[in-house]
Amino acid sequence: MLMPFAGKLGLYTSNDGRGQIIESIGYTIPKELQGDATANSRELSPENYSELNSLDYLFVMDFQGAADTLKQDPTFQSLDVVKENRVIFLFENVGTAMSIPNPLTIPWAVENIDKAIS
Repeated sequence: MLMPFAGKLGLYTSNDGRGQIIESIGYTIPKELQGDATANSRELSPENYSELNSLDYLFVMDFQGAADTLKQDPTFQSLDVVKENRVIFLFENVGTAMSIPNPLTIPWAVENIDKAIS
């Protein structure tokens, strides 16, 4: 799961609740995207965006409207995962709920992810 910020992307790994929920619903974060085994996220600068093409689907959290800027980014738009419509944008509140997985937030987040996929 990505969060765009300051001209870069933050990629949440399986050490973070957001990555854990994505994996728990059947998606895999490839090992090469995980970064440092102890970190819950890593930064991707535009010259490394092509690493995202290995994903079946790319989940992007629209943090404070940053997804609109990302949608206009030519480097992001050039990715196969984008051209093939395999990007799923999630509202900020869904990403926030995913960041604190618990018995209340998990079902709500999964329901909203399902709506975004459909």
